[in-house]
Amino acid sequence: MEKEDEAIPILLELKDQVKTGIDIASSSSSSSSYNDNENEFTQGRHLGGWKYTSPWEVVKHFWQWFAVMRETFGVPFLGVVMIVYGVSQGYGETVKGLATNYYWRDVQKMQPASTQAFMALSNIPWDLKPIYGLITDTFPIAGYRRWPYLIICGIAGCLFLWALAFLNVTPWVATFLMAAVAMCTAFPDVVADAAVAQRSKTTPELASDLQGSLCPDISEAMFFWLTDPVAGPGFSEEFMGLASAVGYMAMFIGVASYNCWFRYQTFRKMFLWPQVASSFIGLLDIILVTRMNLRMHIPDQAFVLGDEALSDALSRLQIMPLLILSAQLCPTGIEGTVFSFLMSVSNFGNTCGSWFGALLLKWLHVQKDDYSRLWLAVLIRSLLRLSPLMFLFLVPDCTVENIKPPSISLSNNLQMEETSKDIELCSEVSAHKVNECI
Repeated sequence: MEKEDEAIPILLELKDQVKTGIDIASSSSSSSSYNDNENEFTQGRHLGGWKYTSPWEVVKHFWQWFAVMRETFGVPFLGVVMIVYGVSQGYGETVKGLATNYYWRDVQKMQPASTQAFMALSNIPWDLKPIYGLITDTFPIAGYRRWPYLIICGIAGCLFLWALAFLNVTPWVATFLMAAVAMCTAFPDVVADAAVAQRSKTTPELASDLQGSLCPDISEAMFFWLTDPVAGPGFSEEFMGLASAVGYMAMFIGVASYNCWFRYQTFRKMFLWPQVASSFIGLLDIILVTRMNLRMHIPDQAFVLGDEALSDALSRLQIMPLLILSAQLCPTGIEGTVFSFLMSVSNFGNTCGSWFGALLLKWLHVQKDDYSRLWLAVLIRSLLRLSPLMFLFLVPDCTVENIKPPSISLSNNLQMEETSKDIELCSEVSAHKVNECI
């Protein structure tokens, strides 16, 4: 028996209690115990359908899960996914985003609305992902279909960041350099998306394990206010970095929460309730900007850290169903093009949200020396987060197991075969029945 055939049922048996509509009490008789010579599940508390009696059991479950992912997809593939999604987009984008905020405020001396507009321009390459997907699906380099794009973009992105750090440039040149960095980040993202989309269809049971709205964005105004020592709390660079780190860790909690408790909920429910919760959590910022938290004896630091953790965990919980649904809808052979198109629609919504937020801040006259109407911007932003619910009826009311990808017949030219160099590069992956390597 192939290792993949042995591995997948193990994870499915471990997680079969979390399906929608199954009562935990009634299912305990069929899943209260699991034995594989050394591991045993006993009656106790639940962790997403898994029962454990001690933290050591949780650690063992994690290593079991990791072993299943390793045996199913291979170490090289998992390594690339972790680098692209975790290091580059996760940690790297978090650090870069914080440094960029300070760059626009302290180096370019921009107002919040102008900063919001320039940053929206620099993020346009994220809206062009279908072009990158078409390139990676169609034009291999030196016989490799995708691997060279990761190397080229990694080197180019570092060069653009160094130029931004060491050169004294105008705001427009800075925007161009940031846009180039965004493209160098988006291109590897397309490569990883295509591979994840393909494997999500071949093993839909593990789709959420692989994955790690148009509303105004006023994040720059909030950053300016949070770091203002007169009008706001005047947080230091160290504390803002800590808040970003807390938010980054909270994203993992969001992913874990989806995999443990929500993966078998319908897409419609998963788009509905996190959106409602996002609107409510956004309203909590009014307490902060009006300084009501101090009258409630809640320190600024505690309020911000808690808000950051909740917001980032919820945002990851929101995006997981979208990623899985998009991956399931990708036709075979052009995963990079189709998945990147679907994601670019989402990115375009975020870009429009940034421009909309810039106009809102301009209209309300929110500036570095006048934050009197910032609370109103927070209120409008939070309430408009409910607007996407008007289109909820367009979302399929089914689970990830019931969604069926479209059947599209592709020509032989589009059904690209992997070259011998690709197979040699990813021999360990192909040993686990992975048909396409990065």
